[in-house]
Amino acid sequence: MRAAYSTSIARPNYYWLVPYMNISNADHNISLGNSDLKSTYAHNLDLIASYYPGNVASLSAGLFYKRLNDFIYTYATSSFTNSDFAKLYPTRSNPIPVGEEWDYKTHHNGESVDIYGFEVSYNRQLDFLPLAFLRRLSLYLNYTYTHSKASGITNEEGEERQGMMLPGSAPHTVNASIAYEDKHFTARLSYNYTSSYVDELGKNDFEDRYYGSQAFLDFNANYKIKQNLQIFFDANNLLNTPLYYYQGQKDRLMQLELYKPTFNAGIRWNL
Repeated sequence: MRAAYSTSIARPNYYWLVPYMNISNADHNISLGNSDLKSTYAHNLDLIASYYPGNVASLSAGLFYKRLNDFIYTYATSSFTNSDFAKLYPTRSNPIPVGEEWDYKTHHNGESVDIYGFEVSYNRQLDFLPLAFLRRLSLYLNYTYTHSKASGITNEEGEERQGMMLPGSAPHTVNASIAYEDKHFTARLSYNYTSSYVDELGKNDFEDRYYGSQAFLDFNANYKIKQNLQIFFDANNLLNTPLYYYQGQKDRLMQLELYKPTFNAGIRWNL
């Protein structure tokens, strides 16, 4: 059993702090930095229990809680109007014609966010299998659940939005792999899943952008001919998983990118 308490700090991206305003009349978008961004300060509490049934297996489970103060999130909207610009920047020349809606993007600090969840992992060499070469197989499984509640995020009327999760935090993640290893040959088949999560926040629920769920299946193998000479093979994205974003609900597709599986093979020689 282990318990740990720690603090940490995450500073804003340097570019986000630059006090610039980029206005593109051709593309109808405005992006700007925020020199008032504060660093995020975190309090972390972890409780972990581990069990080792023999020398070829491990089972662990943990609870975690984090409190983030002044967390940073991306704010973006595609309905930024002439009156919105005038309200935020009354001393600047207004580039948005009346009646038009432009894209707008910047970064803000929220007040605080509470994050909590649990993680379970299992690792086992399959030494109980009947055939000798199968006993060189090993199995790894991991599941993490994360829930968060953020405060200090406002809507277009300046009212605080309720029930908001931390942008960039996926509620469910799964990692699994089965591997083989002997003196000359290693191979691994890996599966990774991440559920959908809020990526950027807009004026309201309708404009929030979500990163869609993704599941990847990858395979890699390596054969050692000599100590400094190896043959390798990699196959990635075997499930042909797309990258996609949606607006508010999954049926409102914003962006879709298809990459297909990729394969890579070669010889590696180390001097």
